[in-house]
Amino acid sequence: MTMAPASSRTEPVWFPDTSALITMAVHAPLQHAVRETLSAHRRVLLGVVVAELEELAKATHPSAVWATTALCQLEWLGKPVGVDEPAGVELAAEV
Repeated sequence: MTMAPASSRTEPVWFPDTSALITMAVHAPLQHAVRETLSAHRRVLLGVVVAELEELAKATHPSAVWATTALCQLEWLGKPVGVDEPAGVELAAEV
């Protein structure tokens, strides 16, 4: 079996934490670079990450604004996947 060159693979890229999403939300050049770089890859957004961002957005501290901004910018990652659902378990098994 021949492996495809790394540049042509479209392996999934997981977004398992809130900090990367918040960082991209408040730094537009970084977000643009990440989106461009990952455009050919399947992106996996975990539902628990969205839930965490929603909880942070309800808070009164300054990071609530950042969490809200991140929540408004998630569409490019696709529908969130629940790791306790069959599709999420299957994706986790791939990793």
